[in-house]
Amino acid sequence: MSFRGVRAICFITALILTLIFSYVCFKTALDVKGTLNYVSDETWYVNSARNILREVFNIQPVYIDDDGYIHYTIFFKSFNDRDYSRGEVSKALQEVNGTITYEYSKIPALAVKTLRPLELEDMLIQRGYMYSDHEVIENYLNTEHPPLVKYIIGLSMLLLGDKPLSWRIPSIILGSLTILIVYMVAARLTSPFIGLTVFIFAFLDPIFRSLSSIAMLEIYVTFFTALSMISALKERYLISALSIGLAAASKLIGAFSIPALLVYMVLKREHPSKAILISIYIPLIVWISINIPLIAYMGIQQWILSIEGGVKWHLTPRPDGPPTSTPWGWFINENP
Repeated sequence: MSFRGVRAICFITALILTLIFSYVCFKTALDVKGTLNYVSDETWYVNSARNILREVFNIQPVYIDDDGYIHYTIFFKSFNDRDYSRGEVSKALQEVNGTITYEYSKIPALAVKTLRPLELEDMLIQRGYMYSDHEVIENYLNTEHPPLVKYIIGLSMLLLGDKPLSWRIPSIILGSLTILIVYMVAARLTSPFIGLTVFIFAFLDPIFRSLSSIAMLEIYVTFFTALSMISALKERYLISALSIGLAAASKLIGAFSIPALLVYMVLKREHPSKAILISIYIPLIVWISINIPLIAYMGIQQWILSIEGGVKWHLTPRPDGPPTSTPWGWFINENP
């Protein structure tokens, strides 16, 4: 068989496996359960996405369940205020055929559902899926991480409704595209057969599948970094640099690809000034541009302080965490 035929077979196989991967991740996203349906750090990223929509863009998502109920979370100034306002809330709920679905223990809030729109004076009413039960969650913007992922999660909420599957669909899409790009990179650097082998290893990695099934930052960074890599290999350096900027705007570790692109361009005998302009300044411009809505909302000084606070938080030593696991143990989901 010719090389072109082998390449076509390997690519078609990768496409079929990518569709299977998408289905597996979709099924996981539907079935996975957490605390109030938030899995791990979804509790921070999803709720902050909701808060950014409300505070920065002045818009709220909607969650209407299968029975036609509109869901809200009502936040009070204190637990005493919640108790004092309970009669007013109950009366308002009766008028819109509503009921209390959850009473929070760590924050002064109530989750409710109604058949008609709910309005209350002097209370923060957040439309959408119920919040997780964490202190000050109603004002948390997750400024220790860049905002791009929260923008995307928020957009998915607006388009598809504020429910767990909607938070996770972008991760499913990007995870599926990432695994296909992994094949393309490996095949380009080696051979289609080796590329398919690398693809299968990524497919079998339970951590990668998990991160492609829930609303976490890592799969976004991975996708944009992979996109940067394949673009650089095709000598589309501007697209590569834009992708690095998007990776860094998802999570700051995405910026570590900047020196890699710079060195690669120099090794490819690109002019040093061009390499510096594309690999350093383009990602920086993208990163700042993504942050502009937050800067406009917070003010430049407060935004800079939030970046500084985030860096300090990441550099602060913490007590020993859970046991470490070996990379070869990931493929069999070994419990360390």
